[in-house]
Amino acid sequence: MGIFPPFPPFAKIGVLFSYATGSVVGIVIDIFKTHDIKLARQLTDYLDPGDILLGDRAFCSYVDICLWKKRGIDAVMRLHQGRLQKGKKRPKYTVNSPFKKKKKTRKSPSDRLRLWEKPKRKPQDISRADFESIPKDLVLREVHCYICILVLEPKKLLSLLPY
Repeated sequence: MGIFPPFPPFAKIGVLFSYATGSVVGIVIDIFKTHDIKLARQLTDYLDPGDILLGDRAFCSYVDICLWKKRGIDAVMRLHQGRLQKGKKRPKYTVNSPFKKKKKTRKSPSDRLRLWEKPKRKPQDISRADFESIPKDLVLREVHCYICILVLEPKKLLSLLPY
């Protein structure tokens, strides 16, 4: 009998799906303690200019958005909770809006242009050359939307389950 580890080996898997076809475009595997953004950075090698990356709030970082934009990749994601003011649902920003009142920053009541500043510290897994190549500020369109999810009553839900 061989010697077995005290626990089974774990891995974290990141998968990139095509929204149009539902097929797997790319897959990466790393150790279990790897953060999702590191896997996403590896998966962007499978994207082409003009593609749109749809991600959750874990991917909403200044550096990554700049690097994707430089490659011609657009991104749509929720605002990271670290950019919200405590106890409020409104985003916080380190700078005032750079846009003059004459310049229209809204196309509708639910969107606006926002200015983000480059972070002072470089992320650990980004090269110094990549970090220095990104601009000192970035203009993003912030869109507010509400998603309504229909929740069934427990009795109705149980009647839909197979037995």
